[in-house]
Amino acid sequence: SSDLIMSLEGSGGLDFEIHPFKKNDGSVVYHHANMFSMFGSNRGELALRIDDVSKQVELNQQLFHAQKMEAMETLVGGIAHDFKNMLSGINANLFMIKRETDAMPETQERIKGVEHLISSASDMIHQLLTFARKDRVKFQHFNLVPFLNEAFKLAKVSIPAELKIRHNFHDENLWISANGTQIQQVIMNLINNARDAVKKSPSPRIDVDSSLFEPDETF
Repeated sequence: SSDLIMSLEGSGGLDFEIHPFKKNDGSVVYHHANMFSMFGSNRGELALRIDDVSKQVELNQQLFHAQKMEAMETLVGGIAHDFKNMLSGINANLFMIKRETDAMPETQERIKGVEHLISSASDMIHQLLTFARKDRVKFQHFNLVPFLNEAFKLAKVSIPAELKIRHNFHDENLWISANGTQIQQVIMNLINNARDAVKKSPSPRIDVDSSLFEPDETF
């Protein structure tokens, strides 16, 4: 319309938003459209220019992702460092409680359990700091079976008393090269997810099993 032409002549052109376009092969490209008025012998006519800006969009997305990850690493590092200091304070108080309850074996046993949990929490903090500093994860060579038994005991702490939970782990030695803290986190996450899944059940129960698996060529 003449109103649009006048508007274009006054502003020099109109930019349109960048929109993704899906090609026949399934790939996605991004186009940027710019409409402007013509001058000279074609004065008053409209021209439309379309540019493929897929590369710029990809670079912008990569930059945004890098900035987001850097901010997350800074946040995680700060939280992990503060939490580590809090655990140190808890440990110091726990040491004093142990000295004052030396003649109370039941209390001493419970304190040992708390110390074990603090140790696991400390290892998890180390994992967070590893993520924040981009350090390499340290692997150890250990037998998975007794480790799973200990990991199961720790994970049970987060399970309500009314929820039945049992385990049946493979009884042969299974030597692996892995990071123990990460394996512990896997066990805890699996059990916590299972707890949330069955919490509305009238008779909730969680079974944790492990068995030997030998992959074939297809796998």
